[in-house]
Amino acid sequence: MGNFYVNHAVVGADAATVVSVVRSLKRHAYVYQSDAHLAFVYDQSSDTQDVDVIQELAIMIGQSTKGVVFAAVNHDDDVLVYGLYKAGDMIDNYNSFPGYWDNSGDTPWGGNGAVLAAAFGKPEVAEKINDVLHSDRHTYAFELDRHKQISNLLNLPWPWCVTGYRHIASDQVSRENIRLIDCSPIIETK
Repeated sequence: MGNFYVNHAVVGADAATVVSVVRSLKRHAYVYQSDAHLAFVYDQSSDTQDVDVIQELAIMIGQSTKGVVFAAVNHDDDVLVYGLYKAGDMIDNYNSFPGYWDNSGDTPWGGNGAVLAAAFGKPEVAEKINDVLHSDRHTYAFELDRHKQISNLLNLPWPWCVTGYRHIASDQVSRENIRLIDCSPIIETK
């Protein structure tokens, strides 16, 4: 069994703002602040990997913060999917293995390295990101490795970029270096 996780990286908003948005949506989630302008949301409902739930949360956070939201999904280390939103509008999306569920093919679909790199203020890595996104799916033994490579290029913090709600709720991830923000471990909103 491979990795299963979902998270929303929010660029351009501080954690307090993100927490306020998540609370207003009455979501059960953890929020981790990586730095002043990058926060991660680990939502319990999104952890079911329901695409509509994941997209709805990304849109609502993006509309409320006017920032960028990178919603990433790893399904059993076989499929990496993301949606990239700016102020609530989808500006890019990607699927590393679109034929996983319907045998329609194994060539990665979507994903624009220039758009993704620009969203994180790293335009200089656009070509490298494109190479990772459009590599044959057999290039990476696990989609976690592809996601890790993208995250490294974008300077996203490990392991928070490849963590989901259940990892935190079940203490599978060390909380030793987490900055706490006004609530219990990380931020648990209800």
